[in-house]
Amino acid sequence: RFTESVVVEIFSGNLGEGELEKLRDVLKNNKGVTPVTVALNLPSGGKVNMLLGKGFCVKPSERFMKDVVSLLGENTVWLKIKR
Repeated sequence: RFTESVVVEIFSGNLGEGELEKLRDVLKNNKGVTPVTVALNLPSGGKVNMLLGKGFCVKPSERFMKDVVSLLGENTVWLKIKR
């Protein structure tokens, strides 16, 4: 209700094989109405922000947050709160 969107931060240098597929599964297993932005940090120091399509909206529950942290590590997911 108060969440505007979810941001998932990915460090491209840390991506192992299958990580994106596992993230897709986490998103699909937590379907909801909150949009997701993926912030991809590049080895060059640049960052690319990608707003995912409506098919990847989530319910930002405690389970969802734990699943993302388990997959990508600490400080990789946060909520943008409506002002």
